[in-house]
Amino acid sequence: MQNMDHVTCMVLLSNDIQHTVERGAWNPVSFPEVEILRHMHGETAVREIQYLETVKTTTAEEKRRLEGIYGPDIAELVYPGRVPHMEMTVGADAPKPVAKPKKRTRKPKAAAAVEPVADDPDPEIKDAPPEWAENAGA
Repeated sequence: MQNMDHVTCMVLLSNDIQHTVERGAWNPVSFPEVEILRHMHGETAVREIQYLETVKTTTAEEKRRLEGIYGPDIAELVYPGRVPHMEMTVGADAPKPVAKPKKRTRKPKAAAAVEPVADDPDPEIKDAPPEWAENAGA
């Protein structure tokens, strides 16, 4: 028996952001199951992977469980053989802490000087014929 992690995640069905399924604490996925979901829905379809718990199992038992859920063809395609090699723990795929933004060491540039706007932005209107002014009030 070896350790296997259960995780929570978001699955984008067919890698479509508008069709997202949450696999939360009430229905987590095993870490080997993440690879099957990636195979079925796309490499970037499984997001927000968060460790939930560790359970004891074997790779052969996990493969049989996955065959029961996804069918023997998919399980064999992703994990070939009787005792397949599968990543059982989150390890390198664990969420990494977000880096803190660096502090600015130089002063921000001064804003560009703004040209004053004239009261009458269109100088041609001043020279308009008097009939334009009569029609403007109508």
